[in-house]
Amino acid sequence: MTSAALSLLGAPRLIRASSPFDLDREIRRGFPAESLVRFKRDAGFSFEEIAALLDVSAKTIERAIARRARLSHGASDRLYRVASILALAEHVLEDRKEALAWLHTPQHGLGGRVPIELLATEAGSREIETLLERIEHGFLA
Repeated sequence: MTSAALSLLGAPRLIRASSPFDLDREIRRGFPAESLVRFKRDAGFSFEEIAALLDVSAKTIERAIARRARLSHGASDRLYRVASILALAEHVLEDRKEALAWLHTPQHGLGGRVPIELLATEAGSREIETLLERIEHGFLA
């Protein structure tokens, strides 16, 4: 899923990571703000959703984009996490629109919670990942 997630963020043009160590370096350096624009366009999330998921204000995002700055290490790490989950959902559900709809719909396998609301934390993201893997292997969700 790494290549699919990186593709959502503009790799290889915006982010050059051919190994996990390269990806770690790029996250620590901070993704270019343009990768967030690319993700927003391709994933269909609103700036408000992205700001909440990255734990930054919409103004911070707007400034970073306007200045062509880099995102912080933390925001880059969270953006990669969200892109990875979307890539996994798209793989499992075999369609981006289906994956996005699934992420915005309460899921029984998550105790009725909406996946996008759980993406803001590592623990929530792992629960989503586990559920998607169960779906992929044919277990009832």
